[in-house]
Amino acid sequence: MGSGIGRTAGIAAGAAALTSALAGCTITIGGGHPAPAAEPASPSPAWRVVEPSSPPREIGPKGLAGLDVGMTLDKAVATGQFERPTHTLSACNSDTGLNGITVGFSPKYGITSLTGENLHTPEGITAGSTYTEVTRAYPKPADAASAYEEDVLLFGDIWASVPGRPDAEYVFVFGRQGLDRATVGRAKLLYIMLKLRAEVNC
Repeated sequence: MGSGIGRTAGIAAGAAALTSALAGCTITIGGGHPAPAAEPASPSPAWRVVEPSSPPREIGPKGLAGLDVGMTLDKAVATGQFERPTHTLSACNSDTGLNGITVGFSPKYGITSLTGENLHTPEGITAGSTYTEVTRAYPKPADAASAYEEDVLLFGDIWASVPGRPDAEYVFVFGRQGLDRATVGRAKLLYIMLKLRAEVNC
């Protein structure tokens, strides 16, 4: 989205600069009468380029930005991407660091989940991918008894197996406003989470 806005902003700024440069000038073409002075340019709209909060990062079998589900808290701290809380931990905890990564963790399992903005999987799934694209890339549910279509219509998410990583699963969360069975294939992915299978409650 940011690149499209930036391109539009550049066009608008260039047009405004050209109009300003021509204001008050007369232009003669082919010896005819001078053209009347151009009207003063109207104020151009204010454009704001929205930059992503972080560069695109891959979330997948090896975790995210050096962090990984199942990693002990000591190892997570050693990566520099996680800061151990000073308070007593409960069974399920979550915190978002300055790097924009939201980390789920517990005393028993260590790092239990990872998510953030501007993520993509090795298979090319990212925010904005459709339900059809996601389920084509990840046809195998984390739970064999799950039905993707039912899950997304009822809960707005699906839990998928991670290729090459049997101890983890992807959670894909969709916008589901106005969805029904006829339109579910067009549901748009909102965010991706990598989760440790052993800790299903966190």
